[in-house]
Amino acid sequence: MDTTTPYTSKKLHVYYDGTCRMCTGVMDTLSASSKSEVFFGVDATKGALPPDISHDAAMKHIHVVDELGKKYIGAEAFLRIMEEYPRWKWCVRIGRLPIVKQLLDVGYWIVARNRYWMFGRNEVS
Repeated sequence: MDTTTPYTSKKLHVYYDGTCRMCTGVMDTLSASSKSEVFFGVDATKGALPPDISHDAAMKHIHVVDELGKKYIGAEAFLRIMEEYPRWKWCVRIGRLPIVKQLLDVGYWIVARNRYWMFGRNEVS
């Protein structure tokens, strides 16, 4: 079976920019966590993307697709990832409050636009 398709046993597929050090750091942390069996990371520079996620979109914003095919993008993707960790669920509830969510979206946009400057790029192999 092609492990880059949504047909793996993993619950959440995480599509990220593999040239971004912060993005790969997040995936490394998820892969080493107690919930690693939940996540299937796909480097958008190497792996196959679902038809409804373009390469450009995956390189601009993290995308999470759940087992039902629901897509989460940007700050909402991070909130969805955090839902998998019981001790962070309270943060997710706060993060989804209207004014807080707007602030998270702005913060995510700022970091996403400046991530190479802030964190650097990975060596492309």
